[in-house]
This record gives sequence, structure tokens and C-alpha cells, in this order.
Amino acid sequence: MKKIFKACLIGGQTSHSLSPAIYSELINRFDLPLTYELISIPPEKLQTLLPYYLREFQGINITTPYKREVFDSLKKIDNAVFDHQAERIGNCNTLLCDLPEKITVHNTDYDGIVACLSSFAEELKDQNVFIYGAGDVVSTLIYCLQDLGVSKMTVYNRGHRKMPEENIEFLTWDQYAGQIQGARLIINATPPGIFNLEVPHLNEVGSQSLIFDLNYHRENSNFYHFSQNKNLTYIDGLKMLIWQALRNIEVWFDFTMNNKQLVAEEIEHAFFN
Repeated sequence: MKKIFKACLIGGQTSHSLSPAIYSELINRFDLPLTYELISIPPEKLQTLLPYYLREFQGINITTPYKREVFDSLKKIDNAVFDHQAERIGNCNTLLCDLPEKITVHNTDYDGIVACLSSFAEELKDQNVFIYGAGDVVSTLIYCLQDLGVSKMTVYNRGHRKMPEENIEFLTWDQYAGQIQGARLIINATPPGIFNLEVPHLNEVGSQSLIFDLNYHRENSNFYHFSQNKNLTYIDGLKMLIWQALRNIEVWFDFTMNNKQLVAEEIEHAFFN
């Protein structure tokens, strides 16, 4: 009998996550001895509970708002090994826990975002990209966009904030009226689980813009409904979540998936049919 690999998702509020459904598809497809559970942790308890989860689970996914905090905590221990993307971006969403030997720390959000945007790389070069939201995933978005050749990015949020590594100033939503018209790509990076968000100035988006919506519950997304009404290209965040999960399986079970594109398309198709 195969040894069970215990995995989980930790975050502030995880009940909205589609990850269990995606992993269920992968368990059936690849006959994986994997269990997966959702764990919501109040901010004041994360540091107390994190060592327990590192011992209890072999695989851990991290979601909002703990990607940077977990990364910073693991930086303080000697047996944590960081992959290239996690190291340069400064946050993580996937752990492989092989204690007491080591914990390997990964940013597979990067893989998911690149899978969504790489086919648009040529048309995004030297274009403006607008990002709504200021969570940890925005750091990963910025690195991905830079790697794809995007040189001009503007991030908008409810309040001011700077990202230390990029020194990007975040402008409030009332500061950019009229500026969004020339953006080639609009990204919704507001926290998952925030539904039917009222988005200032969204009606100013140009007719050639692309919409990349990291909120993978499209039925509750104003970005989705807006894109359908305006006949704009819509890139669903579910695709990012699926590609991220495929990479996580490779990390956790130490194998390379040769037919990743086909698997991702079939899983996405299963969700919408």
C-alpha cells in the first residue's frame, strides 16, 4: 500500500477555495496517494500553529494573507531551501516538508501566471498593465510581467502602499480616472473570496484590452461580467490555479508531467461543463 501524502491549504479564510476539487481530479488521473484539506488560521495564531503544520503535513499550500509571512518565518530556520522564484520574489505558496531533514520552499504562483499570460507576451511588450489589488501575489505578477517583457505597470489599491523590492508606489482608486483607457492588460489581483467587487473606472477600459481575473469564481466577478458585456478577451484565474496545482504535484511527488497542457485543459473543461 502506498504511503499517504498529507497536504493542506493554509490561509486566513480558505472555505472558498477550489483547490480540493482540482486535486481530486489529479488524484484520480494519476492515482496519487494524496489527501488534501483546508485550514483557516486567524492572523494572531499563525506563528504558533505553523511549526505544528510543518510537522503534520508533507505538502503545504499557502494563500492570502500569509505568503510573505510564511516565507519570512522560514528564512529564519537553517533547514529551509528556497527555489529560485521564491527567493527572488520574496514570498511562497508551496512547501515540501521532509522534516527533520529539510523544507523546500516554492513559488508556483509564478508558473500559473506565466501559463496564463505567455501566449500574450508579444502583444504585451511595451504596453501598459493595470493591476487592481495589493496582496502578496502582486509581487509575483510584477516579476512575471517583467520576464514577459512588460516594462510599464501601475498598481491601484484602496490605500497607499509600496512594495519594498520594486519600490512601486500604489495609487488609490480615486487617483487614476481616465488613465486606464490605454491599458492593454487589466489584472484583478484583489484577494480571493471578495465577490462582486465594485471597481471604480472599469467602464473606461479600452475595447482592445485583455482582462486577467485572479478571482476564479467568475460567476461572482464584476470583471468577468464586464468583459462579457464588452466582448473583451477574458483570462480566467482558474487556469492559474490549475497550472499551479500541476506544478505542486511535480514538486511533491518528484516527477515531470509531460502532458501538462492537455491535463490543464481537460480539468478546466470539467469545471465549466
